Amino acid sequence: MKMDHGGATTPGAQAPRAYSLTIAVCEVCVYISAAVAGHMLWSNLFPVVGVWGSPLGQLIAGLVFLKLAGIRPGFAFGQALTRAVRLTAIAGLPLVGVVLGGRIYDALWALRHSPQAVQSMLASVQQLGTAGLLSLGFYSLVLIAVAEELAFRGYFHHRLRSALPGRLSLGRLRLTRGAVASGALFAAVHLTNWLWQPAPPLWLCLVIHAGQFVFGVVAAYLYDETGSLLPPILLHGVINVIDHFGVAALVLWLGR
Repeated sequence: MKMDHGGATTPGAQAPRAYSLTIAVCEVCVYISAAVAGHMLWSNLFPVVGVWGSPLGQLIAGLVFLKLAGIRPGFAFGQALTRAVRLTAIAGLPLVGVVLGGRIYDALWALRHSPQAVQSMLASVQQLGTAGLLSLGFYSLVLIAVAEELAFRGYFHHRLRSALPGRLSLGRLRLTRGAVASGALFAAVHLTNWLWQPAPPLWLCLVIHAGQFVFGVVAAYLYDETGSLLPPILLHGVINVIDHFGVAALVLWLGR
């Protein structure tokens, strides 16, 4: 089955299979299992893989889903380059600003209240060296962004958009129902993060997952409007880099 960006089948293609709640739940379980297996098994069996295991598992699962469904997500801007860049900036800058503001607050709080944690963090950064920082940068900017956008926007959003036709109007902004549904799915799947790291207080969990929901909706909107995964991948990568490096970089700068 080959489908165009709008969800309609191309000439000569077979009719799309109905996307039911049962199918969606099964696929989400497979996807989560791939992420957990990548994190737990690959990291133990192949220590060199390290933190890359989980996104590699997600990437493989996403590619398998896309292949089985016959979906080809777009990557080229084509003639819509200027509009895609403008939309990404308009939709993404507020999100980037919120994440950066949160990291500034975290850095200031750490410098004032937890100097030992700051010293430990900076020592870890120094141990990484240049190669380690470049590797972590690639992991944050490229690997996670590509793996998650292929799965959540390229596949799950594509399927949900076809299964939930219609749009929601928020003033002049019109979102597909699939964008809202895939944003909620994106936030829900990230609950698995607390399987391998301590969960913060409940209020902070709610804030984190609300932010993930908003990002998921914005990323789906960019994909709908541009027909390309490149804008959400770029936005996702930038936010990840700020999220992963922001506190350490700001502590170094503020400490000086």
